[in-house]
Amino acid sequence: MKYNKKNKPVKTLEEQFKHKERIVFPGGDVEVVDIVPNVQKFKVPVILGVGWGGRSNAYKNNVLFLAKTGRRTIIIDAIHGIDYKMTSEDDNDLPAAELRKAVALINVLDNKNINKVDAIGYSEGGIYVTLAALLHPEKFRSLVLVNPGGMIGKDGEARLTAGFLQDLVKHFIKSIGNKEHLRRFAAFYGGMFKSAISDIIKAVHEISAISDSQIQEFLHKLKNKGIGISIIHSVDDHAFPMDRMKKITKPKHVDNFYSVKGSHGDFVIQAERYTAIVERALNDLENKRRSIKRFVPTKIFFTVLVITLILMLFLETYLFLVFISYIN
Repeated sequence: MKYNKKNKPVKTLEEQFKHKERIVFPGGDVEVVDIVPNVQKFKVPVILGVGWGGRSNAYKNNVLFLAKTGRRTIIIDAIHGIDYKMTSEDDNDLPAAELRKAVALINVLDNKNINKVDAIGYSEGGIYVTLAALLHPEKFRSLVLVNPGGMIGKDGEARLTAGFLQDLVKHFIKSIGNKEHLRRFAAFYGGMFKSAISDIIKAVHEISAISDSQIQEFLHKLKNKGIGISIIHSVDDHAFPMDRMKKITKPKHVDNFYSVKGSHGDFVIQAERYTAIVERALNDLENKRRSIKRFVPTKIFFTVLVITLILMLFLETYLFLVFISYIN
């Protein structure tokens, strides 16, 4: 058994994952898994926004992978979000079904006194994580969106549902013969089914919100505010097809774009491979921030130098003219 400096037993990452903290908010209850590694290599924690109907247990391998890299990692269970009050007129234009989840995420950050976070949004999570950052940009340093909704243009519920079902069948066939992948498949899609039947009306509204959402201009605003943004997308994603994604996504929306072999649910079924790319994306954004910080002082130095040389040139010219007029 390991002990910390206060001589208290240190829980393993697995033990921490099993411990869910229930937080009661006025708009509803939220269960939180908050894993703090024994050695934190990063000051800023990460929070994972899951896909439609997602439950934390299905994302265990993603969460543990991130925690093992030395990141404090948070994931919440708020299947249909929580009730909220409108805070501004702008909120009226945002999808209510996604705002419920964005508010749950923000409330958890406030409850835990977390001032800055790197957020990962998978599938529908890409939408409400973006909305959370839009409402409170000061709380977010980076967004890494994996197979995100809201980035393929105008869509419809029927087409979206058909795409999800196509990926479901594909994942099932690919998982046959692999017990671990079958277990992950059952946890992932079984959890979605349970969430849907827990409140069918809200589930239908969420599907509608996903198909209607278009977040590209929100990403543009957030990028202009200095928030790092990356998208990781599967080339064989049928829910959100890659060809439609590429037509929408422009350099003004994201810092980096990663194309990955696989389909929509592989973020969960092949969690280690996909989360390694998420880790890379987070590190790439951090390296870019550092390079910008180094570049700014250098740019300021050269700007001051150029202005100084120009002023010296004007001064020399003036003194020369004064000297000429004195001689004459």
